[in-house]
Amino acid sequence: MHAALRKRARQAALGGKYHVLSCEAKLDSLLPALGGSGGMPFGDVKAAGLFDEIVCIRVLCGVPDPDAVVAGLYSILKPGGRMVVCEHVVNSRDGRRGGTAVGHALQQLYMMMGWRSIMGGCELTRDTLCSL
Repeated sequence: MHAALRKRARQAALGGKYHVLSCEAKLDSLLPALGGSGGMPFGDVKAAGLFDEIVCIRVLCGVPDPDAVVAGLYSILKPGGRMVVCEHVVNSRDGRRGGTAVGHALQQLYMMMGWRSIMGGCELTRDTLCSL
């Protein structure tokens, strides 16, 4: 998928702006990838305040320790920076955050049918919002 992503970035004249990293969302994987990414202007990747914005799209549902990942990502965000998150979250049974008992039951059913294995570790029943 990385080759196709790089190609599309070049086609959109964004090849020099975006860099594809082969790493996980965990800092012990992300920081070495940033440091070894070939001349990217990140300086000391262990320093706080590295990024203006971090976008996290359907990552937190599948990492083993979302609290640690979120804390690590916040640690490299500049003061006043922004974390944009697009995640699915657990559907509550009691109507909190728009949840329904039917939605909750369906999430439970999908998990029992092997959703986690099929979807690369994604957990539909994880309360992702608690990590933010």
